Amino acid sequence: MTSNQRRALKLADDIRRFGLTAGEVNDADWTLLLLAAGQNNCRALPQNVAMRVLDQASRSVGYFAPLNEEQEICQDEGICPSMTESPTVLAVW
Repeated sequence: MTSNQRRALKLADDIRRFGLTAGEVNDADWTLLLLAAGQNNCRALPQNVAMRVLDQASRSVGYFAPLNEEQEICQDEGICPSMTESPTVLAVW
């Protein structure tokens, strides 16, 4: 599990247990929660986002899917070899 995955789980648990609102979570953490929940609606209800994060983590899907071997190497070394070989351009629709 990565440090960001652990952070997302802690934030989701804090929202669930203590009823934190989106305004009480800084922007970077809120973005991480939305990413981990697989949501792109910044106006989503914090409790719903938290429950979705915890659900996805418990099922090891989405953001919490197991790393493959290349991803584990990237995490250990801090850089992905494939990223230095040929850049990937992503189109935004």
